[in-house]
Amino acid sequence: GDVVGAEVELRRALELKQSENTVVPLLATALLAQGKGKDVQAMFSKTTLTDAKSDLALKIRLAEAEAMVNNIDGALAILAEVLKASPEPAQARILNARLTAYKGNVADAMAQLDALITRDPTQAEAFLVKGDLLQRGPDAKTPPDLPAAAASYRQALKLRSGYLQAHFALTSLLVTQDDMSGIKAELAELQKVAPKHPQTMFFDAIVSEREGDLKKARELTQQLLRGASNNV
Repeated sequence: GDVVGAEVELRRALELKQSENTVVPLLATALLAQGKGKDVQAMFSKTTLTDAKSDLALKIRLAEAEAMVNNIDGALAILAEVLKASPEPAQARILNARLTAYKGNVADAMAQLDALITRDPTQAEAFLVKGDLLQRGPDAKTPPDLPAAAASYRQALKLRSGYLQAHFALTSLLVTQDDMSGIKAELAELQKVAPKHPQTMFFDAIVSEREGDLKKARELTQQLLRGASNNV
């Protein structure tokens, strides 16, 4: 959606004294979607909402803001508070696992995800992150488990149809394996749900190049470059 427009409307809602419990978590989400982690910190780091569920949602947004500015320890500290207050928020557990892996403890992160999936096997994002970790492997001595990673991405897609991040992750994995039939199948799905997305066009260019359609590959690449230059 239009996150810039959403930010404007939500700021206006705050000015009009609408419920902070409703508006603040949504405004923090809109700011994060624009990469404005510092704004979230500045505006809400000392805010406590009166509704417990809304306050937990805000704290998770604050943890995301800390991670966005690369304060991983700060983010983990906020998440520890959230999970101490309530073990329920799956989003907090998934972010905690992501950041644990970022700090190098992939095995611990995987254990956190497995525990969450056992408790709630409907969490598509948990399977997405698990797939990412399976591609890395638990340590330098253990090779990645690419078939298991692909299966995890497919489970994420089964749970959430049209989940772009899972589509992109699975297709990228198939590209590294040079699995043309798999790449083409995923590309067909992406062209249904996000035909103009740069990642979809990128994968289309790869397929075109590998199938010898160099003209189409070049045209797609030029479109991508024009789009990138327009966003600078």
